[in-house]
Amino acid sequence: MRRLLKWLASGLCVLLVLAAGLWTWSRMQPLTPAQREAMALLQPRPAPAGRNAFAAVWLLRYDVPAARMEAVTDEDMARLRALVAEMPESVARLQAYRSVAADRYAELQPAAADADLFCGIREDCLQRVRADPAAYAALVARNRRLLERVAALRGDDFLRDRRPADFSVPMLEHNLLGTGITQAAQAYAMGDIDAGVARACEGVGTWRRLGARSDTLILRMQGIGLATDGYGRLLAQMLAELPADHALPQACEAALAPPAVEELSVCDALRKEHAVSSEVMRGILDSKAVGRIGRALGSIVYDPARTEALAAESRTLACSGHTRRLLEADAKVSPAPSPQRSYWRMECLANLSGCMLADISNGADAGYVWRTQDAGARLDLLRGVASLRDARAGEAAARAAALRRFWATTRSHARELRFVDGGAAVEVRQFDQRRGGWWRLPLEAPVKASAPETPAAPAP
Repeated sequence: MRRLLKWLASGLCVLLVLAAGLWTWSRMQPLTPAQREAMALLQPRPAPAGRNAFAAVWLLRYDVPAARMEAVTDEDMARLRALVAEMPESVARLQAYRSVAADRYAELQPAAADADLFCGIREDCLQRVRADPAAYAALVARNRRLLERVAALRGDDFLRDRRPADFSVPMLEHNLLGTGITQAAQAYAMGDIDAGVARACEGVGTWRRLGARSDTLILRMQGIGLATDGYGRLLAQMLAELPADHALPQACEAALAPPAVEELSVCDALRKEHAVSSEVMRGILDSKAVGRIGRALGSIVYDPARTEALAAESRTLACSGHTRRLLEADAKVSPAPSPQRSYWRMECLANLSGCMLADISNGADAGYVWRTQDAGARLDLLRGVASLRDARAGEAAARAAALRRFWATTRSHARELRFVDGGAAVEVRQFDQRRGGWWRLPLEAPVKASAPETPAAPAP
């Protein structure tokens, strides 16, 4: 019996030594060339030149004077960083954080009844406004200061997030950014045609620029919706009603310019997503909730640096040179098939938890890439609709032929166009299939809507 126990103890020691050797060998493995390349590719780029819209968006619901926005934002960011440093004890306070502006400045958040009146990004805003013009004139008047703040974003050049890298920090006030759509529709519907068209074009141009230069994924996607579904579709409705000889405001030049390749990329936003998730992964073992014993045990199966490299390797789709070439040709970006890799491979022996964590986001970025590609096709279609003004009064067949000729000159020319509603509208094929796979713009005004005439006095 003693001999058996001795052999068992010896065998156990051998197994422990072997396991320790394999664990050490696993930890000593260098990063692969693909992982090093991915880490380099996902490094954040310097901010563009110009003015950051972050403070204006962060404080949008408060009537903070322009001269005080940066100082108030600095104070908020310092407080948020302090709360993040106190995690996890501060998580509830962090999630419920309100800007210091809440106690110092007037609230611009619309009342519940007003919030229901403002048009959603994908609603027919002109129809809503025309159904109750008095109510919408009053709505714009009551919320004029908020609408001025939203319109002032046209003077900003990019949007770089300044919040601490933690998933518990409060989100930006993105729900208020679309209120300007209602103001543009209201001005146009009340007869101030040039003001309405100018505001629609400014909205398209602003969110083409800020969306493309945003490192926040939710605002990158919001920018696409505002520029195309929101202001873009509203502009197309206006163009369908206006006489061909009605000159467009100067703001429409930027709104209707061909989209550059950089405008179609979601790379910067996904770089920031990777940076935030990496910061969280690096802090897992440092959390006060883990404790000394948990930290020691966790370090056996979790290596933050290697986990970051593994996650980076699966997130390069949006930033690769191959993807850029596909964006230039408007060819659908497709992620390479992800083989089911075993957790028993050498790099996972000393980082099993990290391998599992890194696999969670594998292949999840393709949808965001498709949406930015679709934004380019939508903008090309909006440009095409604007180019048809001279042909708008002609028959549907002639109008369709003119639009197809324009379409052949665009980056999106390989995408299918189809004319629907007897030629009264046109649709373009989308890579993102979440909403049916087609995106529509009107080519004719509704039967009940006639071309508006410009009155002597502008709408309020």
